[in-house]
Parts: sequence; C-alpha cells; structure tokens
Amino acid sequence: VGPDPGETDQERRAREAGERMARMQGVAGVNPFEAADDSRKSVLPDVDALNSSLASPADAAQSIDLDDLTRRNRRASGFRTGFTLIIFVALIAVAVYMAHENLGRALPPLAPALDSYAAFVEDIRMQINHQAESLMQRLDGFVDNLGQGG
Repeated sequence: VGPDPGETDQERRAREAGERMARMQGVAGVNPFEAADDSRKSVLPDVDALNSSLASPADAAQSIDLDDLTRRNRRASGFRTGFTLIIFVALIAVAVYMAHENLGRALPPLAPALDSYAAFVEDIRMQINHQAESLMQRLDGFVDNLGQGG
C-alpha cells in the first residue's frame, strides 16, 4: 500500500504501523485494519498467550516460603534483642561507675565492690588514654615526615 497524497501525518503513521504489524504476523501487503473480520483482534497480540508465557515453571518454584520468612524474622529479632541487651548493660555499667560513690554511701556493704569496680574502669580509661596519646604522637611524626618530603 503506497502513500496517499491527501493523507495526514497521523494517518500515515497509523498506516505504517499497521503495515509493520502485518509483516510481523506474516501477512504481507494486507492492511490489518481492513482485515476481513474488521476487528482489531488480528492486529493485537494474544493476551492469553502472553500471560501464559510470563508464568514459567521457574516462577512457581520460587514461590514465597513462609517458614523461611519466619526464620529470618526470628534471626533479625534475636539480633535486635541481643544488641539492645548489650547497650542496656553498657548503660548500666556507665551509670554504676558514675554513681559509685553515692551508691557506696547508700549501700555500705557494696562499697568495697563498687570502689574496686571504679578502680578497674579507671585503669581501663587510663590505658585507652595512653594508647590514644601514643597514636596521636605517631600520626604527628608521620605528618611531619610527609611535610619534609621524606
């Protein structure tokens, strides 16, 4: 089918699209819009065939496993519970360290244990402070060496 001189741009595009569809369906030289049954069914793809091709056996095998989801949720919940517990214990430890003198006065039998705990925490703090100062000195030396080009 050739171009019509009085054909608009929109009509021309529709005609060319129809010709492409006819070639794809193996109906050369026939305008599918003017097919014998005058219906667009011959032009459009079969929806049922497309849907059946989309649902493959592999998709059925990959269906949702509710037991697996429950196990994953339990694992995530366990992590969350453990993490929260560790944070809570750390906060209690910090609070006891900060209030060890007041707690020792309020609970005299616990005073020696609280003082021992506070000394232990203070020792750890001093070790961390010493390590941080040592690291800072090494970094200063490293930066000085870079500045000297060496």
